[in-house]
Formats: sequence, structure tokens, C-alpha cells
Amino acid sequence: MIDTRKVLQLARLLMPTSISGNSAAAEKLRAYKNPEQCLTDFCDWEENKAVNPEKKKKYDFTVQIAPHAIIEYGAWETHAAWNKHHIWEETKKGGRAVRRNKSNKISWVSPGILFPLMGAMSEFSAADSKGRWQLKKPDRFKDEEMVRRAVNQFRAHGSDPMAMGRSEAAYDALRIYPQTLVEVLRDIEANE
Repeated sequence: MIDTRKVLQLARLLMPTSISGNSAAAEKLRAYKNPEQCLTDFCDWEENKAVNPEKKKKYDFTVQIAPHAIIEYGAWETHAAWNKHHIWEETKKGGRAVRRNKSNKISWVSPGILFPLMGAMSEFSAADSKGRWQLKKPDRFKDEEMVRRAVNQFRAHGSDPMAMGRSEAAYDALRIYPQTLVEVLRDIEANE
């Protein structure tokens, strides 16, 4: 069973500023710090989508990106690259950072680590030719590099997943890699 609030949190993390209309710190942190607000906002968007074009955009984005968000989160949560960084041993406070399965492989990563990473993936949210939202990661994007950067942020936040999940700096730092990649590829495409 999938928790509705969790789906709305994940979709909110993938929402680009062009849809949210809000680049404030509170917007970046809302998904981690206030899942109930994500639900309240979604209900408001649904109720007012017929009379408010901005709320319709947010509602449509959320409904369309939700299945992609669930898949993306699951892929990051169990990504093999986490196993190379030994973060299990470093957790000092703020809850467990990771869990291992019977094979001693990481099978779960704390939302405090994954939410800033998922927020960075909003750089890849794009509408297809029919206007439907999806994630479009460039071929040059390296998952292992993203995990490495997330681990660096975890360590920079005192190996405290809760502190990382509540840190605007973590969200901003993790956004740099995908944002730069998208900008460089756009520039290359424009000059061809």
C-alpha cells in the first residue's frame, strides 16, 4: 500500500519552479517538514482547478508526475551506489541513515537523505510533446555522482539525516549537478 501523503511529498519535490511559482526556502523544505501541507495544498488545487489556471497547472503536474516520483524514489532508495560509501557506520543522531538487507546491501535510505536528492531531480521534470509531465534524465547524468554528492552532504550535516532533510543548503548543493548538466546540454544544443 502506498501512503497518499508520501506520494504528494515526492511529487512536490519534483515540481519545478516554473510550476510552483515559488523558489523560497519554505517551498524547498515543505515536502520533508510538512507532509500534511502537501495534502492540504493538493486538495485546494483539485477543488479550484476549474477556476484558477495556476492551481490547475499544479494539480495536473502532481497527478502526471506521481507515478514517476514513486519509481524514482524507489530506485534511489535501493541504488547499489550507496553500498560504496560506508554511511551505515557514521550515523550519530537524527535516526538511522540506512538499513541493510540479509545480503548486507543497503535496502533503505532515510528520507532526510533522499528528499534533497529528489528535490534535485526536479531539474529533469519536463513536459513531453503532448504536455504530459515526466522525468527526462540526460544520458550524461551519472547516478553514482549524485549519490556521492548526497553522501558528502550527509557528512557535512554531521551524519544526521534529519538535519540534512531540514537544510536548505543540502537541497541547493544537490541541485547544482543536475542544474549545471541541463544548462550545459541546452547550450550545446543551441549552438549546433
